[in-house]
Amino acid sequence: MNDLIIRTGKIEDAYDFSHLILLSAPVFFPSLFGDDVLEVMENLFRYPRNIFSFEHSYFIEMENKVAGMVLGYTWKEREREELYTGFLLFKYLGWDILTRVPYLLRVQSILGNLVAGDYYISNIAVYPEFRCSGLGTRLLEKVEEEAGERGCKMMVLDVEADNRGAISLYEKLGYNAGERSSVVKIKGKSFEFFRMKKKIGG
Repeated sequence: MNDLIIRTGKIEDAYDFSHLILLSAPVFFPSLFGDDVLEVMENLFRYPRNIFSFEHSYFIEMENKVAGMVLGYTWKEREREELYTGFLLFKYLGWDILTRVPYLLRVQSILGNLVAGDYYISNIAVYPEFRCSGLGTRLLEKVEEEAGERGCKMMVLDVEADNRGAISLYEKLGYNAGERSSVVKIKGKSFEFFRMKKKIGG
């Protein structure tokens, strides 16, 4: 894999970001953000200082093609950027956000809750044609390295409880599954998650 590159995200990656983030949660994100989810994610990605920003992403390339990405941030960034993320969601969802507020608040209360020292892996995805090549593992190793350099002590992620393939990968890489979360119901669909963690550093 001499042609493999991992790099920080750029504004120009907005198209790939939106499609990869949808691959990471193909039912959950459209349920939460609506039919315009791709456009919403592209727009948020282009803005600095929000939790979906290009600033929090890494992309992996093979043969000069984007193959996958990971989105993650520290507990400090989550705390600092949550309000502005909400403002941007209002900007791009418009008044439709009012019908989604109960779901957004419910999701916020369950997913991404962090304490001091946490680094949160929000989303990770690899395009289907590049899967089974170890790229997801390489992306996780990259964000773990960054998290350690930034003084974090714990990697944290939430994975849908029925995503056995992802859970198995995380377990192989040293992540431990905790209790199942409460069920999130969005417009008749139910979503349940495992919180998984891994200690890093000393």
